[in-house]
Amino acid sequence: MAGENNSRSGYGSDIPSETRPRYLSPTRLFLIISATVFFGEVVVMFVLAGLPEMSMFVEALADGIMITIIVTPALILFLMRPMVLHINRREIAEEKLRRLNDILEDRVEERTTELTAANEQLRREIGDRKSAESGLTKSSEFIDRILGSAPCVLAIYDVNSMACSFINDSVENLLGYSPDDVVLKGAGFFQEIFSEQDFASFQELNSRMAAGIDGEILKCECQLQTADSSMHSFGIGLVVIYRTPENQPKDVLLAAVPTRESWPEIQNGLSD
Repeated sequence: MAGENNSRSGYGSDIPSETRPRYLSPTRLFLIISATVFFGEVVVMFVLAGLPEMSMFVEALADGIMITIIVTPALILFLMRPMVLHINRREIAEEKLRRLNDILEDRVEERTTELTAANEQLRREIGDRKSAESGLTKSSEFIDRILGSAPCVLAIYDVNSMACSFINDSVENLLGYSPDDVVLKGAGFFQEIFSEQDFASFQELNSRMAAGIDGEILKCECQLQTADSSMHSFGIGLVVIYRTPENQPKDVLLAAVPTRESWPEIQNGLSD
C-alpha cells in the first residue's frame, strides 16, 4: 500500500513542483469564473460611468474589450494553464510508458535469445551424452569380447571375502569350471583350485598388496587344480584395481596364464 501511495503521489513527478497544476472541482471552477465575470462587469460599469457619454455601439465595444481583458487572465490561470500542464504531464507519462515497453520488449527478446541458446546447448549436450553412452557401450562390448576370448583366466575378486565378482569364459576352457560355478562357490573356489602350500602363497600376495604401490603387479607361479583333479602350473599376476577411502585394497584383478609346459597337458586333458 505504501508503494502504491508513493506511486500515486509521485505521478507526474517529472513536472517541477512550482508548475504542477492545482486541479479545481467543476463547481469551484464555475464559481471562480462566474465571480470573475461578475466583478469584472462591475468594474467595467464603474469605469464606463466615469467616462464621457458614448454611443451604445462604442459603449458595448468598450464593455466587451474591458471584460475580455479582465476575464482572460482568470481563464488562463484557472482553465488554460491546468489543461496545458495536464497535457504535458500526460505526454511525459506516455513517453515513460513507451520507454518501459521498449525495455520490456528488449528484456523479452534477450530472455528468448538466452532460452534458445540454453535449449540448443542442452540438445548438444544430450547428443554428446548419447554419443558417449553409445561409445561406452561399444567399448564395453569390445572389452567383454577381449576378456572372454583371452587365453588366460581373468577374475576380479574381493580381497576381504575372496569371492569373485567377475570371471571370464576362459576359466571353463583352462580349468573346467563354468563362470556361474565360480561365482556360486564364493571364497571356496580359490581354496579348491590352490594346493594348501600355494594357497598360503596366494594369501601372502594379498597381504603384500596392502602396502603395495598402485599399479604394481605381484607375480608368482602356482599349481592349480582343474575340475578333473589334475594339477597344472600357472603363472599368477595380481593387481589392485580399487582401494577403499582408507587406502586399503578392495578389488583385485587376477590373471592366471598356463606355463609353456602346461599348455600341452591342458589341451590334451580338454580333448580327452
